[in-house]
Amino acid sequence: MRAAEMIALVVGAAQQTPIQIQCVQQTSTESWVKWLLPTIVQTVVSLVSITAGVSIALWSFREASKKEHRAWVMDQKTAEWKGLLARAAEMDNVIPPELGENQYETAAKQLLSTTHELQKARASSIFVADLSKETIAGFALFLKNATEAAETITKCKSEIPLISFGLSEKDKARAEDASERMKTAYGQIRGDYVKFIDWLRSEAQKDLEIAVRKVSDTQG
Repeated sequence: MRAAEMIALVVGAAQQTPIQIQCVQQTSTESWVKWLLPTIVQTVVSLVSITAGVSIALWSFREASKKEHRAWVMDQKTAEWKGLLARAAEMDNVIPPELGENQYETAAKQLLSTTHELQKARASSIFVADLSKETIAGFALFLKNATEAAETITKCKSEIPLISFGLSEKDKARAEDASERMKTAYGQIRGDYVKFIDWLRSEAQKDLEIAVRKVSDTQG
């Protein structure tokens, strides 16, 4: 009987052992999951935060680069507009409001030279915004008128005799006509220049986004 009891005891213990092991494994798995899940969540949150931070940093860098580039382009535009305006302003000394009788020929030569330099300055301006067809035509028209005026003044001056004493009435009439045409051509290009420099300044202000207040606005 003792032997039978011992066998029964061993068999019973053997049958109970797998149940105990299974319970231990379930408890261990649950503990592992409970420990790992917060770590996974924290890691995901950290990765999302890092990604968002990197994205914001890259966006800020791009925006800063764009602003720096725009500022650089604006500086180049400003320099080119200053060059154009300075070149155009030289004509104010070349063709002043009034001239002496013997100054027309010199003014015509200087006008040709200044017009040529202004044309080169406009052609070499690469940062200045593209102008409309109308304004480009206006720019070209002024240069054309200035060249023709200089040529007309030079030609008329050559038709006026240096010494008027002893001239026939016919020659005097021709000289007076040449003088009148010379002065008319000069007055016309002087008026065109005043309009042109105002237009050029206005184009610069628009391109550089410069807001100019009216006198009435500043006084109010």
